[in-house]
Amino acid sequence: FDGPGDRLYRSDLTPNLGFGTGDITVEFWLYVTTLPTSKYTLIDFRQSTGVHTIYITSTGYMGFYNGSSDVTSSSQPVSTGSWFHIAYARSSGTLRIFVNGNQAYSAANTVDYLATRVITIGSDVGGGTAGECLIGYMDEIRITKGIARYIQNFNPPSVALPRQ
Repeated sequence: FDGPGDRLYRSDLTPNLGFGTGDITVEFWLYVTTLPTSKYTLIDFRQSTGVHTIYITSTGYMGFYNGSSDVTSSSQPVSTGSWFHIAYARSSGTLRIFVNGNQAYSAANTVDYLATRVITIGSDVGGGTAGECLIGYMDEIRITKGIARYIQNFNPPSVALPRQ
């Protein structure tokens, strides 16, 4: 991704994107070429009445917007020029953010994620504006509905993720 207009956009997945309040894992490998001036939207789960986004801040911390408020990891920032494994996992009402297998955030989270319209990777649904779209790479993106794959520190996968 090299800025505005670069994104993956799918609207035909909506029956599978209603995550609800249950367990979920969103994970990917991230390589940032340039840190944002404010924040880069990495994954945008759009619904008819709100937005839920995974993003990175200008200081390299991972964040999550749950439709009404932001949460940002307080440790383990990512930097430019290296690959980082990122995982967001919600288990039994607790959302955890992991960076390279180390927990960087944990808090109660029972938000009903009804991503019923589209999913966008690399920017927000509109393609973003300069400074808000990822400049870098994402790989091995996996979204698992109904399973929290990580609830404690772990070793990030060193091979391609399985397709199941």
